[in-house]
Amino acid sequence: MRALRCLLFGIVLLLPWLSTPSLAELTLDQVQPDKVYYTPGEAINVEVVVSNPDAAAATAQLAVELVRDLDTVVPLTVAAVTVEPGKTQTVAATRKAEAWLGIEARATLSRNGKVLASRSEYFTCARTVHQVWLPLQFSNVVGQLTEEQLDDYVNGIPEAYRKAHANGGEQFAWAPSDFDDMTPDTERWWAGQAQYNESKSALIRMHQAARTIGVRPITYGKAGGGGWITYEFLRRHPEWTSYSEGLPAMGFFDAAFMDYLVALGPPHSNDTASVVPLLPAEMEKNGYPGAGWYEPFVTQRCVWSDVWYDGGNDELIKFAGREMGESAKMMIYDGVRFDGEFYCSRHQNLDGT
Repeated sequence: MRALRCLLFGIVLLLPWLSTPSLAELTLDQVQPDKVYYTPGEAINVEVVVSNPDAAAATAQLAVELVRDLDTVVPLTVAAVTVEPGKTQTVAATRKAEAWLGIEARATLSRNGKVLASRSEYFTCARTVHQVWLPLQFSNVVGQLTEEQLDDYVNGIPEAYRKAHANGGEQFAWAPSDFDDMTPDTERWWAGQAQYNESKSALIRMHQAARTIGVRPITYGKAGGGGWITYEFLRRHPEWTSYSEGLPAMGFFDAAFMDYLVALGPPHSNDTASVVPLLPAEMEKNGYPGAGWYEPFVTQRCVWSDVWYDGGNDELIKFAGREMGESAKMMIYDGVRFDGEFYCSRHQNLDGT
């Protein structure tokens, strides 16, 4: 009997607790500017998602603001929000962008002066992205991807750049030749420096996806070309390089490998195995007829046969400017990182010549 009384007493004590619903507070699921980088005058659109995990509707005050220079607060909106049980509510705030460089978008939920939740996200705004450059490099090789793999990669670019807070990306060594052929007239090619398997349409899709959130793609550039394309360019313009003891300013010269690339032709659209050209026997198996003939002469996969050009030549500088400008329009680039400057080399001998 005593045990039964104790049990009943315990149940009585628990009844108020069992009958009182839990009070789970409103939360902030998301604070997201629509871009990671803005230029002055663009509209900054901030989206805030408020969630109510409770079984009853709840109301709180939402304040959305921008913070610049670490502690200067710029209000965007203050509003009462009521969220139904188990639902979310989206609140949008907007403001014209100013060149404040690093900016915090902050949302705060409060009730009766008590902060319930706070959440922030970060972005940049400047006259040029190079003032606030936070890079994340694009994939160097996309030509060998299947359509499904390419779709997955391209669709994931905005989220990847958001997570990294990156506002720019370099496309490294992608061109048929990084100096003299940055405007490919074919859909596919082996890149001049590292022989990457490249696709024009795939590269453009990557850059377009990045630009949807303000990311600025830039190209890789230098005063040096690579592969058989640049040696043909040198043959046509021998006066555009510098010479030492009668030899042009060139690096490693491998005639067999360059001839091998010409024989292969561009990468096949269904070639998902060759990130770069494989050895001759492998390429023969992969559907490149005649590749096996080069087996005795081609013993490694990547060979950079380079030529360097003289930045002191006015006609060469004009050519390089036009080529980069046309490349920027074709491939959607906003700038260039020079890896190998356009410099001029002049020497005076002891006899004064």
